[in-house]
Amino acid sequence: MGDSLDDVFCMAYVERNEKQLSDFLMKELVDDFLKAGLLQFGLFDNAPYKFNFDLLPAYPNVLREICLQIQGLLNNRSYDRIVCDAESMPLGVGVSLQTGVSLVYSRGKGEPPVFDLVGAYDVGHPSILLLNIWDGNGSALKLINNARRVGLEINTIVAIFSLETGKTNSVDVAPLLNLMDTVKCLADNQRLPAGQAQAIMTWLSSDYPN
Repeated sequence: MGDSLDDVFCMAYVERNEKQLSDFLMKELVDDFLKAGLLQFGLFDNAPYKFNFDLLPAYPNVLREICLQIQGLLNNRSYDRIVCDAESMPLGVGVSLQTGVSLVYSRGKGEPPVFDLVGAYDVGHPSILLLNIWDGNGSALKLINNARRVGLEINTIVAIFSLETGKTNSVDVAPLLNLMDTVKCLADNQRLPAGQAQAIMTWLSSDYPN
């Protein structure tokens, strides 16, 4: 038998409230980024924003919340290895501890994959690539290709922030936050001046990544 009308209403209510809770947590997370200086807006090397995720280990409560949110993103995905680049090591360790899934990290020294990728693996491992920031650049794609050469079949990119959307090279991209959407939200809530927000969105849509 199908769900009763009461069950359908109850499921819809739960889904709506889960979304509201998720939206609330994301706003709280962005607030934490801004307070800690992990995300800044201004003029930095000709870009109107700057990420400082190298400071993430200095804010363990923020790192813990990020890892919890990423665990939620991964709940319905099939993977038995987490791969991360050298810059995302603190995030990789945190998510590995949170999920109990083995971490493989890149040493980031340009070595052949068998030496660059450090961890316990052989062949045929469904994997996710964990990044601080996904911007569609060639280094992440090269890491995916190198990982596949040694048996780490990366099928999903998970990032704290994405500057891109959609799919790339048959790999799903699942960010916690999209920078364009974050800027819009901050402007709508009068947390960022409208003119500054518009300048950032124009830069993202027209100049990035050129």
